[in-house]
Amino acid sequence: MEKDIKRYIEAILFAADSPVSLSLFKKVLGIDSIVTIRNAIEELNNDYIEHSFEIRQVAKGYRIYTKPEYSDIIRKMKKDRDLPNLSTSSLETLAIIAYKQPITKNEIEHIRGVSSDGVLKTLLSRDLIKVLGKSDLPGKPMLYGTTNHFLEYFGLKNLEEVKTIAKEIWDEFEEENKKIFG
Repeated sequence: MEKDIKRYIEAILFAADSPVSLSLFKKVLGIDSIVTIRNAIEELNNDYIEHSFEIRQVAKGYRIYTKPEYSDIIRKMKKDRDLPNLSTSSLETLAIIAYKQPITKNEIEHIRGVSSDGVLKTLLSRDLIKVLGKSDLPGKPMLYGTTNHFLEYFGLKNLEEVKTIAKEIWDEFEEENKKIFG
C-alpha cells in the first residue's frame, strides 16, 4: 500500500465533498505517520505542475482546487449553479466577525453604524458564521464567529490568514494615503 499512497490520497480527495483532515487520512489509510501523508500530498502537487488543478490546505484539511489562472473559465461554467454573491454589507459584516471574533451583534453594529439583523441571518443561513455562545454582558448577548465553511469558501487555511490579509490591505491603504495626502 505504501507505494500506492499517492493514488489513495488522490482518490479520497476526488471523492470528498469537504476538506479531508490529516486524521481522517490516517484513519482511512491505516497510516500512523502524518509526515508520510504530507510528503505524498507534496509529491502529488509536484505531479500536478502541468495540470489545471492542485491540492491546497484549507479549513483544517486538504482539498483539490482548480488553479487560479483557470478561475475565469470556471466562473463562467458555474455561474448558474453558484449561490448568489455576498452583498457588500454581508462581506463587511463577515470581515468584522472574522477579525474580531467572538463578537456580539451590538459590537458589530457599533463598528458598522447600522443594524445587522438581516445580514447576520443571511450569514448564519449560508453557514459562514455561527453562534459561539453567550457573552457575560448584561442580557447575555450571543457571540458570533466564523465556521470551517467560511475558511473553505474563501480558500483559507486558518483565521491567522485573515489577519495577515487584513494587515496587507491596511498597509496598502496607508501607502496610498501617504502618496495622496503626503
